[in-house]
Amino acid sequence: LCGNNATIINCTFIRNTAASQGGGICCGNDATISNCTLIENKVACVRRGRGGGIRCGSNVTISDCSLIGNIVESSDQAFGGGIQCDINVIIDGCTIIGNKSRQKGAGIYCGPLANIKNSIVAGNTGISLESGTGIFCTDSSEITNCTIIGNLGAGVIDMNSSTISNSIIRGNWGGQIIGDSNVVYSCVEGGYFGNGNIDVDPCFVQPGYWGDVGDP
Repeated sequence: LCGNNATIINCTFIRNTAASQGGGICCGNDATISNCTLIENKVACVRRGRGGGIRCGSNVTISDCSLIGNIVESSDQAFGGGIQCDINVIIDGCTIIGNKSRQKGAGIYCGPLANIKNSIVAGNTGISLESGTGIFCTDSSEITNCTIIGNLGAGVIDMNSSTISNSIIRGNWGGQIIGDSNVVYSCVEGGYFGNGNIDVDPCFVQPGYWGDVGDP
């Protein structure tokens, strides 16, 4: 747990548990988190659980991090199995796989003006379309050069006018994109209106299936 202006680099957080926010890392505004690995961290509470892996405030940069198997178990207001962030957050070059949430955004739950780029968001799960969403955006975010596949929920839920470009969004159980997004030059299963969008098999290696962490 840290306040504003934190810098966290080259750290590993494994199997930590928090009572309400940030199972692995909980930080305030203007933080930098880089080259970190967060595995099987958990937020376990009755309500208002946020950020199984990372819970951060505004104006934060998260880069080159791996978030795998983190969980928000709160039964009420459970946001962001992997990452839950506030306003104007950059997520760049991250791998966000196999995280879980009971409500919104198993992979990422982001506030307004998030910039998510060069990242893989895959196999995150929940008990509903919203809880198992790969990326849940509240307002006017940008998703660029991302691969969003195999989430047990929607690929992206966009609450208000986000932009998606140069991304692959396929194989998500609850639909690929829900909301009024501006989508361009992306490969979207089932197709999507917008300049340069296609619906072509990207020929990924056969992924098998998403089991629980530790499943052989």
